[in-house]
Amino acid sequence: MMNPLTTNATPDRIMDAAGELFAENGFRQTSIRDICAHANVNIAAVNYHFRDKEGLYEAILQRSFDKCVNCYPIVATDGPPEERLAIFVRMFLLRILGSGQPAWHGKLMAAEMANPTAAFSKLVEQAARPTHNVLLGIVRDLMHTTENTYQVEAVALSIMGQCLFYKHSRPVIELLGIPIPVTQSEIESLAEHITQFSLDGISGVRAVVAHA
Repeated sequence: MMNPLTTNATPDRIMDAAGELFAENGFRQTSIRDICAHANVNIAAVNYHFRDKEGLYEAILQRSFDKCVNCYPIVATDGPPEERLAIFVRMFLLRILGSGQPAWHGKLMAAEMANPTAAFSKLVEQAARPTHNVLLGIVRDLMHTTENTYQVEAVALSIMGQCLFYKHSRPVIELLGIPIPVTQSEIESLAEHITQFSLDGISGVRAVVAHA
């Protein structure tokens, strides 16, 4: 019997093989046997390192998110909210459009967005929500309020939507003949546009709220 702790059975090797299958076939349609055959390991290796398929899937999502966070951290900082928004947008765009993730990562994330699993919901609460809370803090300061009002939530989601559009609507954008930002300079130019567009929009929303 194959030793589950051989070089071929390392966690990274298993996660890479499983990530490809999960991205191609979906979590529910991918079996442990499929993963083991693709990774050239036995079931004991998966059980040893990840407990079960759910544990393996959760580890894959966590590793992908951790890699983005480590490369492009987003944390609450001091300074004018306009500058903090510019930093937030730039780092968030680099997370979702920058290079460094395996080819299957984007497809897996898109599938999770469309049909979330329990693992993804857990990741959102543990990892994505803190990032969103940073943005809410920036928007509150820009809106001159200490409350997460409807307008604050709507503005925050509008900013996120502008960024995510370039990731999840990529096939449409490419069919329209519009180039997708790829290089760091292109991504930073897009970040400047989204930041300025958002600041102008927030100014308008703030004026409406003040006269309501």
